[in-house]
Amino acid sequence: MFRKLAKKNKAITEEACIELLKSQKRGVLSVLGDDDYPYGMPINHYYDEESGKIYFHSGNYGHRKDAVNKHDKVSFCVVEKDELVGEKLTTYFRSVIAFGRVRIVE
Repeated sequence: MFRKLAKKNKAITEEACIELLKSQKRGVLSVLGDDDYPYGMPINHYYDEESGKIYFHSGNYGHRKDAVNKHDKVSFCVVEKDELVGEKLTTYFRSVIAFGRVRIVE
């Protein structure tokens, strides 16, 4: 259903992904926004290891809430390490991208 990682040697283990989700305070939640344009916003999260779910806090109104009410498919990206290596014209980083469906929980 989802694309495989292009550079397989860059993959990290599922355990490392979980630790990254637990240790980092924020990431970028991407939704399908107004007029079906992608909309990504930095957001705090909580990863519940027991259920394997990621929780976000949201206000009662706004672009994000309107978007998730219209389209429930989202992606969430967390970056742990970000090191610019100018002499190699590259950046070293570790990240996790989770895909799923979001729903409002009261």
